[in-house]
Amino acid sequence: MNENPGKENKGSELLYRLDKRNPLMVMFDFIKYSFFLLVPALPTAIYYRGWMQALGILGSLFLGRLLYKLIFFNYIEIYRYRIVINRYIFGDTVIKSEDLAFCRTYYFPFTPTQVFIVKKRKHLFYRVSSVESLTQDQADKLSSQIARIMPWDAID
Repeated sequence: MNENPGKENKGSELLYRLDKRNPLMVMFDFIKYSFFLLVPALPTAIYYRGWMQALGILGSLFLGRLLYKLIFFNYIEIYRYRIVINRYIFGDTVIKSEDLAFCRTYYFPFTPTQVFIVKKRKHLFYRVSSVESLTQDQADKLSSQIARIMPWDAID
C-alpha cells in the first residue's frame, strides 16, 4: 500500500497533450525543408571547396535535423513541472519547468506555425526544441500551456 498517495501524482498532472497534426501542414513543411536541402545545401557541400563547402555541410546538417524533428514527432505532453517531447526514434526529450528560458511562436501567413521551446544551460548556449507543422490554434494553445508552467523569472 502506498503511504503517500498524493505525492506520487503531484508532478504527473497532465495539462495538455498534442499528438495530432494536420497532414497538409506536415506535407508543406516536408516539401519546404526537402527543397532547401536538395537544391542549395547539398550541391554547395559537394561542388564547392573551402568555406563554401563548410557552409553547405552545416546547412545540410541543419536541414536534416529539421526533417528529423518533423518526420519522427510523436507527441508532446505538458505536465505541471515538466514537458515531454516524444519522437519515434531516440526517445523522449524532457524539459523541467525550472529550466525553461522562454517559448516563442513563429507564424507566417499561409504556412505552418512553429513553436520553439528554449531550455537554459549552465554555459553560454541554450538548447532549442521545436514543434513544427502546427495550426495557429494548436500553437496558441501549446504556447499558453507552456507559459503557465514557466518560472516567474523567465517570463518576459
